[in-house]
Amino acid sequence: QAPFNQINLGLMADSIQNQMNRHIAKAGTFGANELVTVNGGGNDFFMQLNAVGASAGGGASAAGAGTIAGWPSATLTTVSAGGAPAVDAASGAAVAAMGQAGAALAGYVKSLVVGKGAKYVVVRNLGDLNGTPLGASFNAGTRQLSTAMTTTFNAQLKQGLDGVPGVIY
Repeated sequence: QAPFNQINLGLMADSIQNQMNRHIAKAGTFGANELVTVNGGGNDFFMQLNAVGASAGGGASAAGAGTIAGWPSATLTTVSAGGAPAVDAASGAAVAAMGQAGAALAGYVKSLVVGKGAKYVVVRNLGDLNGTPLGASFNAGTRQLSTAMTTTFNAQLKQGLDGVPGVIY
């Protein structure tokens, strides 16, 4: 069995920051009585998961996926070679990137939502994909990685939002 499930879902979407900026450009600010809901991290998760899946095979496509995922150059060098060391390096980079994504989302909520007048904000954490039909198809290593990525994202999101008035996480 392969050390990692490769899942090519073709998910490439605009960043949540760009989506929030477009909404603010149209709306200007949030009304005092509006409930704002924020749901992010899913595209980040799948982008990272797909890049890790590509890493085992190595080569330019694996390095390209890691570049899009935002991995450091040392990781990209290892990923280019492929094999188990590439999967290990990619997995670590994916978990770190998910933490960065969670912290970034918290920052966007503070500056682009609360900072633009929202008084009531609900931020949904990233759910555990292991409990979905897709997650049921993951092998043990992929389930472990999925859990680490989700837990890291949610921890950084929560840390960034703790104490922000009007925000429910």
